[in-house]
Amino acid sequence: FELLPTIRSRAFPLRLGPLESEEVERLLEALPWTPAERQLAARLSEGSPGAARRLDLAESRRLRSELLALLRHGVLGGEFAALFARTQALAQAREGTLEKLLGGLYGLLHDLLYLVVARDTGRPPRALRNVDLEKELAAIAGRVDWAWLARAAQRLDRLDRLLRRNINKQVALEALAVSLAP
Repeated sequence: FELLPTIRSRAFPLRLGPLESEEVERLLEALPWTPAERQLAARLSEGSPGAARRLDLAESRRLRSELLALLRHGVLGGEFAALFARTQALAQAREGTLEKLLGGLYGLLHDLLYLVVARDTGRPPRALRNVDLEKELAAIAGRVDWAWLARAAQRLDRLDRLLRRNINKQVALEALAVSLAP
């Protein structure tokens, strides 16, 4: 909505960027979380202390574990019956909106990209968002190449664009996982 010119002339834009993970961790010290939980919340919140405070860590772990299994199926293949059962559970979960699921998948793909760069350059990986899943992600990263990462990003982007339409969440997740198969 438009502001009156008299109000705009007296206002100035204030742009706030994300905080460093260490700063978010420091702000979370008042919560009854372990240092590892604070680190995980800070990384997953991508620099937003408010998002970190609202994060349900148990639910986040469960959801990211399911999404990781979906990606693993896309890399390793496997039985489609298990894939369809997993996507059905994700689609029927009340808290798992497709936007939230896509955000989780983008976060996992982000970490896979950094792990593949680290593998190919010999440098240590940059700070991962999903620090608690590093071993599982590294195992997947060892089996993918740049072409797979590009294809996965394209599929996620396409699914993101389709969100504006009334798409079936389960069918969308199934199509994504099947399209990532080797």
